[in-house]
Amino acid sequence: MELGTAGAPRSASTGTGASSGPGAATGPDEVAIVTTDAGLLDALREAAPQLRLVGAGSVGELARILGNRPCRALGIDFATIGNGGIEMVERLAALFPELPLVVIGAPGDEPFVTPMIDRGVVWRFLAKPPGREPAATVLAVAAR
Repeated sequence: MELGTAGAPRSASTGTGASSGPGAATGPDEVAIVTTDAGLLDALREAAPQLRLVGAGSVGELARILGNRPCRALGIDFATIGNGGIEMVERLAALFPELPLVVIGAPGDEPFVTPMIDRGVVWRFLAKPPGREPAATVLAVAAR
């Protein structure tokens, strides 16, 4: 994943897309979020109302909905992907290198994610529960 000179991700406007169900289409202000935590998805939507956050309940569902329409960024709830989380994050980053990848996790997950940030696999870590301001800033910058 490439970062701009100010640490911002490069634009993903021509990246892959997502939808949240039959007939749903994504647009240029959409961020796909992999989570089974409805409360987390609601909190992120409240923090970033200018973006359309498209939920996927599993990596398998994400694979089905990321397709042929633009999506600006990808958020992954570390708890949702379970065992093998590090490998799954790395695989998703390799499959969608044009999308800034935000890992959302418990504070105890950060030491596992930091090396992926250092290597450029992950763009940012967002601790749970996400505060409104940090979530709004991270998602808005990732979706640029």
